[in-house]
Amino acid sequence: MMYPCNKIRRTPHLMKVTPMFYSLLATCKYYNVNPYDWLHDILNRIASHRINHIESLLPQNWKVAVSS
Repeated sequence: MMYPCNKIRRTPHLMKVTPMFYSLLATCKYYNVNPYDWLHDILNRIASHRINHIESLLPQNWKVAVSS
């Protein structure tokens, strides 16, 4: 029986992106940031976030947006 993960095509783009993603998740773990909360928050905020302040979305600089 072949598992679904064996059907994923390994493209050069995927081979570059995957280690970056795992690196961000490891950074979350290092700084005691919940990876799910971090990813959910930044994916909602990134489109409207100013490009010159993009480093504030990295796990080590991330602060949860307080909704009022």
